[in-house]
Amino acid sequence: TREVIVWVSIVVVCVVVGVVESQSKLSLRLTNNVETHHTFTVDVYYPAIKSNTVAPLLVFSHCYVGAETWYDYFWKGLTAQGYIVAMVGGYDYNPFSSSPEEAYDQSFVLQYLLTQSTQNPHFALYHKINVHQTGAVGHSNGGAASILSGNQVRNLNHPTSHYNFTSIMPLSGCPNHNKTVAHALTNNRLPSLYFTASRDCMCIPSQTSLPYYHQTSSTCKYYININGGTHCHFAQAPELMEASCTALEDTYGCGFAKISKAVQYSFVVKYATLWFNYSFNPNPTTHNALIRALQSDSSHSFLSFLSSGC
Repeated sequence: TREVIVWVSIVVVCVVVGVVESQSKLSLRLTNNVETHHTFTVDVYYPAIKSNTVAPLLVFSHCYVGAETWYDYFWKGLTAQGYIVAMVGGYDYNPFSSSPEEAYDQSFVLQYLLTQSTQNPHFALYHKINVHQTGAVGHSNGGAASILSGNQVRNLNHPTSHYNFTSIMPLSGCPNHNKTVAHALTNNRLPSLYFTASRDCMCIPSQTSLPYYHQTSSTCKYYININGGTHCHFAQAPELMEASCTALEDTYGCGFAKISKAVQYSFVVKYATLWFNYSFNPNPTTHNALIRALQSDSSHSFLSFLSSGC
């Protein structure tokens, strides 16, 4: 383990590089002095990257009252497929706020990582991130953030930003600032996968992910609904919080999950991998892999899906 202190004009960052199983971990503490003035943690997990090669980057935002540690299955699954995954955490965002603060911070993380990767030779991921393959991912309120930050909500206010996300994948995203999301959907041109679960009573698919799919202006979009999955099981919440979340979904009328958490996690990892493989590298091979998997799982009633323009 080694420590590196990185100084930049708008943020002081303490960096610790360590090894997590077969991946490496970069722990950051950032302050977004551009929009929100939040100080928050970011854990960046990455696989071994060969010399003179770069890897795609995914930036993940957590749910309301959640934490980045609730999604370990996601970064473990995606780093095993060659992705760099940045888990944004350490701040309790208000879903009732009219300001898309979580989107601002998610976008700030993208700017920071890519700026360091291209300009700071002492950065652990210097010249290791593919600046043209960047995905915004998030769950619940973080899913709404991925729609907003993916559609340049930050750049609308700060046109000096240099980097944009190139694909989005909200997991059962649902905000309370619907006008802001509606504007982002109308202006969206990014490849977009809206991922949800049939027994989700927190962000009901017919009121959130499905309308988002239809409203987005993207010329390449998918909608996936996992049969028997729930809103709560997109996360790995602590036992007491998971029990409260599950009971709330049951109270709202969705009942309990019909598939295990492990099965739901496996679907998320499977389709995140297939989706970003395709949206970052659109070609017959990656497209056919995605379509074949969807058709197979749909034929076994594991999921339903829609697609347009891809």
